[in-house]
Amino acid sequence: MPRGLLFAIVSLAFTVPSVSFAQTRERVKITGVRLGFPGSGGAAFKAGQWAPVYVDLECTKDTTKDESKLLLIVETKDADEAITEGTVEIPAMAQGDRLNGNELGRIPYLKLGSAYASVTVRVKGAQTGRTYGESSDRWFTGTDTAVFVILGIGTNLNGIRFPVAGVEKGDSPSSRNGWVRTANVLDVGLLPDHWFGFGAVDLMVLGTGSDRAFWETLAAPQHEKRRKAIVEWVRRGGRAVLSVGNNPDVLDSIKEFKDLLPATIPPGSKKMVTGMPFEWKPSGANERNDAIRVADGKSEFPIVTLQPKADRATSTIVDDGSGRPVAVQGAYGLGRITVFAFDLDRLPFTDWNKRAPFWENVVNYCGYMLPPSGQKPEKYSSIQYDDLTTRLQGSLDFFEGVPVVSFGWVALFILIYIILIGPVDYLFLKKVIRKLEWTWVTFPVIVIGVSAAAYFAAYALKGKDLKTNKVDVVDIDLAGKRIDGNAWFTLFSPRIQNYTIAVEPAGPVDGGPAWAANSNAGDTVISWQGNVERNRYGGGGGGFFAKKYKYESGTDPADPNKDLY
Repeated sequence: MPRGLLFAIVSLAFTVPSVSFAQTRERVKITGVRLGFPGSGGAAFKAGQWAPVYVDLECTKDTTKDESKLLLIVETKDADEAITEGTVEIPAMAQGDRLNGNELGRIPYLKLGSAYASVTVRVKGAQTGRTYGESSDRWFTGTDTAVFVILGIGTNLNGIRFPVAGVEKGDSPSSRNGWVRTANVLDVGLLPDHWFGFGAVDLMVLGTGSDRAFWETLAAPQHEKRRKAIVEWVRRGGRAVLSVGNNPDVLDSIKEFKDLLPATIPPGSKKMVTGMPFEWKPSGANERNDAIRVADGKSEFPIVTLQPKADRATSTIVDDGSGRPVAVQGAYGLGRITVFAFDLDRLPFTDWNKRAPFWENVVNYCGYMLPPSGQKPEKYSSIQYDDLTTRLQGSLDFFEGVPVVSFGWVALFILIYIILIGPVDYLFLKKVIRKLEWTWVTFPVIVIGVSAAAYFAAYALKGKDLKTNKVDVVDIDLAGKRIDGNAWFTLFSPRIQNYTIAVEPAGPVDGGPAWAANSNAGDTVISWQGNVERNRYGGGGGGFFAKKYKYESGTDPADPNKDLY
């Protein structure tokens, strides 16, 4: 038998059993993976920000006999190509069970290191550690960090428009020359249950007019964490818009949102009108004065009465020309919330031919000021871009007393090493020892000697102390009587070692008050900080033997919802 044919048969014999074993081992199929929020142009997530991961599962062979719980594990890479892993527990699955991402009851999150990110998913047994399912890398293209992401909650933002001046061929009025990207969450089960899951969002639009069932579902007790996640996101600096017209009563059963709003809606204040005049109060607004009407000029639509809260600092940014508020805005913690007295997601506004400048005003004065429409978004991969995070990381990476060895010195030592193992070794053996075969001894001696010298030299330069550089920023909310702190820090380890890193609010100093009544604050989040200039949060490589690190949640044992964290 020809040798090539024999080799092919032997290879097939080894391959077929391994494939069969892999097929029998897979009890849970990963049928779908989605990253970020669904929207115009694909997934809406940003490099350097947390994003939810939605996974669909199908069980092909029972797992309940061996496991009571399964672990859903998601992995990606950070800015330095190190693998990061997040895990959530889900119930064991029986044969035939199917679970979509909105049915798992909890959502895993990842902080992406690049706008072009890969995600790997595995399903393992919580008791046995056995792998029941695994997917290969799924690749996703996200949103440029400079682009404004507008997220609709309970409403579809496909009808959003902006002025078209300066729009290039191939662009749409909804993207405003590439500056805006919209996304939608129309299923309550897809709402993040942690505030940082909205990390990529610049402006949140909550529309109560078009899908009443969405808000009735969100008001259910099992979705309390999702409601609180939205409120906490605003409190920590998020900016949101809520429109109320047709269904003002849905807010009665959502206490968290009623407390969030800067104005109250009196019972029975809903009324039908054929037109609503408005005037934007900010002097720089586009087309400040106009009126919203149905196209036929006769049909009616609902509006409500807004009464600014007396115990909150508020401002009326839009009125009807006679002083009656149409939009009331107020601070909530470090964020901002604006409520409109009509529906932004229903007729007549969704078909109104002048909604483009109105939407531009909404983003500018309820969210963040948009750049001039003729300007193109800056690309963070540009070497000319100078970002504050780059300067921050550069400062944190500098440790006083730890010398940085320049590339010139490294190149010189490499050259000396090559000379030692080459010409010097050869001449020494030929002229002095006169036995070239002794290179089997001299070569390892040189390699070990140079390696030991390099190790001890590096040890002497780096020292033996673990060093930390840290910058703290403290935000004080006087109205809400709350203090939030942010800490950016870099650790310098003189040797390769594993660490467990946690952050806690500081305790009392010199008899002063503590930052928190409970030093183990449950809402503390720790993650990596990357450099924006390098490949949009892209950096060096983790190496072939790089180890992954895991995110782990610490919860209060007395919390009845601790299993949801």
